[in-house]
Amino acid sequence: MVEAVHVGRRAIGVDIDPRWVELTERNLHHARQHGATGAAMILRGDARHLQPVPRRLRGTVDLVLTTPPARLNASGHSGRRWSNADLVGQMETDLKLSFACWIPLLRSGTTIVLTSRLLHRGHQMLDLTVPIAYAAEWAGLALVERIAALHVPISDTRRARRPITRNRRRLSRPRVIHDDVLVYRVPDVLPTWWRGRR
Repeated sequence: MVEAVHVGRRAIGVDIDPRWVELTERNLHHARQHGATGAAMILRGDARHLQPVPRRLRGTVDLVLTTPPARLNASGHSGRRWSNADLVGQMETDLKLSFACWIPLLRSGTTIVLTSRLLHRGHQMLDLTVPIAYAAEWAGLALVERIAALHVPISDTRRARRPITRNRRRLSRPRVIHDDVLVYRVPDVLPTWWRGRR
């Protein structure tokens, strides 16, 4: 959002975590103090259940940047964790709900960028790009490209080596060294089922 306002764009952000909302508000305030001219609005809310979109904003969004929702615990069941299969299935459902809520905002050609990474859970490593792909196909989105964004530590504009600690040597599980960046596009001809939601 900060980069968007620095180039004069309008940005809307939604996050359910109040800490991220507060941090974003501070960053936007700092950006405005340093010459950013774009308009931005950050809301605390659940992207799966957005409030009705103001008519003036409908069909105006041409870029969505997001991470998929990963709920590690079952809602309403204190202490009960999802099984790995349940977590992946629930993520697909949550993403479908989110896509359906965004439809009034989007227009033909809108770019949607999702970032994800492999998730260690128990003795398994979950590839969360799978439920993303299923949800995107369900929503009628077209895959543009998939990129691996490597985690490279930087020190003084130079690549730095990660220190190897005793604890890291003892770890038996592989380290996640990249994020998956999946780029989708809303087709020029909108899916038929979208029309009732716009």
